[in-house]
Amino acid sequence: MNNALIRGWYTALNSDEYKQGNGAMERVTCDGKTLQCCLGVLCHVAITMGLDLPVTIPSTSEGYRQGKVYFGKGDAYGTLPVEVVDMLYTNSMKPSSHNPPLITDTGFYHSATDLNDGGEYTFSKIATCIKRTWPEAFVD
Repeated sequence: MNNALIRGWYTALNSDEYKQGNGAMERVTCDGKTLQCCLGVLCHVAITMGLDLPVTIPSTSEGYRQGKVYFGKGDAYGTLPVEVVDMLYTNSMKPSSHNPPLITDTGFYHSATDLNDGGEYTFSKIATCIKRTWPEAFVD
């Protein structure tokens, strides 16, 4: 695991820099507001840490793509692009899904997207799940 990336994700979710949305990793609303899923925040943290990750913002004339921001060479918008998965999981134990499972307050695993889009988990609560899932990332 990339402990620095995990800590950066945790910190970013607890900041006021990002506004929570759902349905896509990042979306630009009709009134110009930018909303992120927790995975979109992770993409931005990875970029800040030096990952060369393409970001595509479709024009408003592109119909079904309107408002969704795409990350990576594969134009991911609902799950992490492979570039971020490779940065996050630094060993060969990469998950089959590009949607990290997080341990909730009930002790069960749920996908990051389900927690974000389900409406019950704020960014702050998701950050707590990240710390619960990867406690070794927070040991000095």
